[in-house]
Amino acid sequence: MGNICSAEETRTEVIAIDKAPAKIETEPPSTVQKPEEKVDKAEPVETAAPEPPAKPQGLKITFLNAKDEAVDVIFEKKPLGFRFASDKTPMTVSAISDTGCVKEKGLDVQVGWKIKALNDNNVLDVAPKEAIDKFQSSLQDSLPGLRITFLNEREEAVDVIFEKKPLGFKFASDKTPMTVSAITDTGCVKEKGLDVQVGWKIKAVDGNEVLGMAPKQALDKFMASIKTSWP
Repeated sequence: MGNICSAEETRTEVIAIDKAPAKIETEPPSTVQKPEEKVDKAEPVETAAPEPPAKPQGLKITFLNAKDEAVDVIFEKKPLGFRFASDKTPMTVSAISDTGCVKEKGLDVQVGWKIKALNDNNVLDVAPKEAIDKFQSSLQDSLPGLRITFLNEREEAVDVIFEKKPLGFKFASDKTPMTVSAITDTGCVKEKGLDVQVGWKIKAVDGNEVLGMAPKQALDKFMASIKTSWP
């Protein structure tokens, strides 16, 4: 008997294959925050506040010149070096002295100039007595003390500043030159350790020469300087 082939036996079964690409799973974006990179911030630089301009040392006198313009002049020491009449206002420069701050420092102060203010305090329109009182108090506040110029044993000039009374030395007031006769136990010489010696002669007081004067004139000049220094 021969082989009998059935149609069912020869049928080929076709299986469909899904050729769609497989899904590739990707990781979701990370939600973890990266640490922030540190950025060096420049530290603020502290700058020191500018220092105010130094206050001028001395007495500031504001003059009115020939054109009525205000001119400020700083006097660093006594004597100032000019004169004015103290019994009238406005106080007006009547002369420039041979000694004193004007000549020594070459300050621009002219005869005829009026004193308008002292350390910015007006004295132009005040009564004569009030004006001179303000002048003396401003002088004492700005340039305190009494400057006495002595001649030592070698005839060398020695300036000594006395800050208060009593001065602390004695001299004969009825003869010139006024000469130191003793150092007292109390007073400025001992308390401040000032170099003043017995036998030294008083040459000038606040720059005003007294060496060649008659005794009364020299003493009057000495006492007037003390009164100006300590009103």
